[in-house]
Amino acid sequence: MLSFFISTCSSSSKSSSSKSSSSKSRSSSKSSKSSSSSKSSSSKSRSSSKSSSSKSRSSSKSSSSKSSSKTSSRRRIDRRRGHQQQQQQQQHQQHQQQQQQQQQQQPHQQQHQQQQQQQQQQHQHHQQQQQQQQHQQSQQQQQQQQQQQQQQQQHQQQQQQQQQQQQQQQQQQQQQQQQQQQQHQQQQQQQQQHQQQQQHQQQQQQQQQQQQQQQQQQQH
Repeated sequence: MLSFFISTCSSSSKSSSSKSSSSKSRSSSKSSKSSSSSKSSSSKSRSSSKSSSSKSRSSSKSSSSKSSSKTSSRRRIDRRRGHQQQQQQQQHQQHQQQQQQQQQQQPHQQQHQQQQQQQQQQHQHHQQQQQQQQHQQSQQQQQQQQQQQQQQQQHQQQQQQQQQQQQQQQQQQQQQQQQQQQQHQQQQQQQQQHQQQQQHQQQQQQQQQQQQQQQQQQQH
């Protein structure tokens, strides 16, 4: 009777131990405590093996199979976790690379903006140069116009001088004509004087003739 009672108690304890080990193993799979659960199950199986060897063997087999399946599942979980960590690290590296690329793009954009600004400044400088050139050209044109005006003025002055010279020549010609007229008048006067002289001579001759006639008459 005592032996039967002990055997029933031991079997119940084995069942309870197996249940407890299974429950612990399930909880241990979640908390990753495989080593502690396997030790507890093995110690209980040894205590139970003294009373009934066949049952203890079966219980130990079940616990070992459970522990092996649990360890394999844990390894898978660990691998998954490691793979996830690697993926996270890779994602972190990719994020860092993206940040570096963004940083590289930012200075490139800054350089491009600076180049655009420089090009705009150069374009403005070129426009200023063009404006200066246009201004210089306009000044040159003004100078040319002034020179042309001066030339025209000089030409006008020359024309005026020529006109003055012509006028002077005309005046000289007039003076010459006047002189000629004067000379002509003088000649006329001289001729008149000559005529008068001739007349006077004729008169004298007549007088002489008359005197001669008178003398002849007297002589007669």
